[in-house]
Amino acid sequence: MLLRDEVLVSVVMPARDGERYIVEAIESVINQTYIHWELLIVNDGSCDGTLDIAQKYAKGNDKVKVLSVPEPSGVAKARNYGISESRGQYVAFLDADDVWLPMKLEEQINFMKLNKCVLCFSAYEKVDKQSCRIEMIGVPDKVAYSELLKTNVIGCMTGVYDVTYFGRVFMPLNTKREDYAFWLMLLKKVEFAYGINKPLAKYRVHDASATYKKRKIVGQIWELFRKIEKLSVLQSMYYFTHYGVRGVLRVKLPSIARALGVLNTVE
Repeated sequence: MLLRDEVLVSVVMPARDGERYIVEAIESVINQTYIHWELLIVNDGSCDGTLDIAQKYAKGNDKVKVLSVPEPSGVAKARNYGISESRGQYVAFLDADDVWLPMKLEEQINFMKLNKCVLCFSAYEKVDKQSCRIEMIGVPDKVAYSELLKTNVIGCMTGVYDVTYFGRVFMPLNTKREDYAFWLMLLKKVEFAYGINKPLAKYRVHDASATYKKRKIVGQIWELFRKIEKLSVLQSMYYFTHYGVRGVLRVKLPSIARALGVLNTVE
């Protein structure tokens, strides 16, 4: 059963020098089967044609709004600016280099309404620069705060939260892992976030220095546990060990990871 009422979804899209992919990202919102949305494109000091592309879409569609920050301020501040200008009951996120599948909003909003769910996420597909599939990322049926500390299963471009429950919540600015910290923050206010184990989005991987990035992430995760979540050293070590072991199992030993429930198979 489809629930096509007029509940507005605000889609926040930070964009910095994203001319290569932003057309595909914008089109993936415009082509949603759920039609009650507004798209807030936040230009974060782009030096390429990103702003021109965004403005062309805004001129042709009154559901698209372009915002600009005066100088590059980072993805968290850009998202927060979009959130502050949003009007929807639900807030969703999509970066300018990622893509939604056409049924994404309809599937999630229907699920949230039918199940009285206020925080929702989904499985997704990793793709490369040419949009070729790398792997499918499955998700659990639900996750609590203590479980999310062990590994972040919420892809930012799949997350949706209900403003009527949480209020208009903003991403932390004092961490490089702002999306992870954001979901942890919301899960302190609700028992579970609920997952739809069906790929509804595509996450684009195009970092040429993945090894270097992973090394940076290790330090950022530890800092998040200690400085943002205020965990003790022992608590941080416990969750940090889980985070690392689960990551290795998912990449190196996927069959064991699936048997242990660490890796979810996509439906």
